[in-house]
Amino acid sequence: MKNNQKLLASVALIAVVVIAGYFALSKKVSTPVSMPESETKIDTSDWKTYTINQKTDPVNGNISFSMQYPLGWKYSETKGYGHTYGVAFIGEEGQIRVTWGDGFGGAYCQDVDKEGKKFQPYSISEQGLSGCLETDPNGLKAWWLFKSSNRGQISSVIIVARENMVNRENLIKQILSTFKFTNSDAMDALSWKETVYNEFKNLAAWEQKSLPDWQFADYTYANERRIQLKKHGTGKILMISKSFNKDGCQSDCSAEGIVQDNLVANIKTSLSQNGWVSISWPTEPSFYTDYLYVKDGHPLILQIGTRNAITGGMYVSIQFLY
Repeated sequence: MKNNQKLLASVALIAVVVIAGYFALSKKVSTPVSMPESETKIDTSDWKTYTINQKTDPVNGNISFSMQYPLGWKYSETKGYGHTYGVAFIGEEGQIRVTWGDGFGGAYCQDVDKEGKKFQPYSISEQGLSGCLETDPNGLKAWWLFKSSNRGQISSVIIVARENMVNRENLIKQILSTFKFTNSDAMDALSWKETVYNEFKNLAAWEQKSLPDWQFADYTYANERRIQLKKHGTGKILMISKSFNKDGCQSDCSAEGIVQDNLVANIKTSLSQNGWVSISWPTEPSFYTDYLYVKDGHPLILQIGTRNAITGGMYVSIQFLY
C-alpha cells in the first residue's frame, strides 16, 4: 500500500509539473486576436521536420518520433522532473509541447463543460493518441492528447497544443497530423481495448462479449444515458462479465455475495487508481445498478446485479468503448 501511495504521489507530482509548464508557456500569449484563417489548402512545402530518437534511460528505453512545423516556428528541447523530457514548438499562430517520460496521466480532460470551457473528445487514431479539444470563453482552442506504452518503456507521451489567436485551428491540426512515431518497437502502444482490459484481467475469470450497443440494467433512464454516452463518441463496445450463481447456489447465495462484494471493491479500487472518474447517474436503489466512469473522454459502465436468487441475477460486468 505504501508503495502504491508513493507511486500515485509521483504520478500526481509529474502531472502537475507537466501541466504547470503548459500554463507557464501560456502566460506568454497576449490577449486573443481574431484573424481570419485562409480557406485555401495550407502549403507545407517549406515546412521543417523535427526528428528525435533518444535513449532516455535504461528503464524507459527509447522515444522516436517526427513532426513537421511551419517556417518561422522555433523549437526548444527541455529536461523535466525525473525521467521526463520535452520539446516545445512556438510560432506566432500557436504553440505545441510534446512531453514524454515515466508516468503521468491525462486527467486534465473534463467530462463536462467547466468554468466557461467546453470539452469534446479528440484523437489522432493512426498514432494511438486520444484526449480532448478544449475551447475557452474567448474562443481559443487547446488540444490535449495522450498515449501510453505497451512495454512500460515510455509510460506516457503528452501533446498539448494551443492557438495564440482564434481561427488558427486548421493550422494547428495540420501540424498535429504530421506527428508520427518512427520506431514501433520503442513505442509499441497497447490499443485502448487492451489497456482497459489489462486493468481488470487479473481480478476475475471474465467472460468476454462484443456488444452492438450499451446494455443497461436500469432501463428507466436508458435513452437519457445513451444520449449522454454519445457525447464521448461511438465505436465498438466490449463487455467483460462474471456470474456468481449461474448454476444456482448451494443455499442462500450468501457465500457468493461475499465474493461478489470483494470483486466490486477491487474493481472500484482499480478504477480510482487508474484515473477513472465516477459520474453520478440518477438511479434508485435496486437489485441491478449501473455506474458510469469516464477517463480521457472514454466511457465505462460498471454494472452490478445483486438479486439473491437461487438461479441467475448475481453478476458483475464492465462495458467500455474502444
